[in-house]
Amino acid sequence: MTKEQMSSNLELYSNAIVGFMVIQSLAFCYQFGNPEFNRIVRTHRALLVFLSAMFALSCVMGLFATEFISRRLQRMNEEYSSLVKSVYRFKQVAIGLFSVLLIVVSLSGVFGGPPANPVAPARNNAACGNK
Repeated sequence: MTKEQMSSNLELYSNAIVGFMVIQSLAFCYQFGNPEFNRIVRTHRALLVFLSAMFALSCVMGLFATEFISRRLQRMNEEYSSLVKSVYRFKQVAIGLFSVLLIVVSLSGVFGGPPANPVAPARNNAACGNK
């Protein structure tokens, strides 16, 4: 494999990592807006805490992987080292921002108020004046 092919493959991998983090974040936030999913997740707080931990782990792994790829590309292309470094810093910022969004949304389900009621409360007909 030539140096250019290796650089191209590493760049493709880093773009896939960033793309996965963005899509994962947007998909979870969209799904969290679904009342049924929101009710299930907010009712089972252990699930929400586990999801938050998994999002944090994927953030750390994504940041580590992009740092590794960045260093590898800087060594392979020393004449463009500063450009590669700045591009990969922006990629890491994007990963960090979308991961924070995920964690904030999921933890808002834990600390954002009472859990969603799995069963709708029964109407008190006597209090409403009905018999």
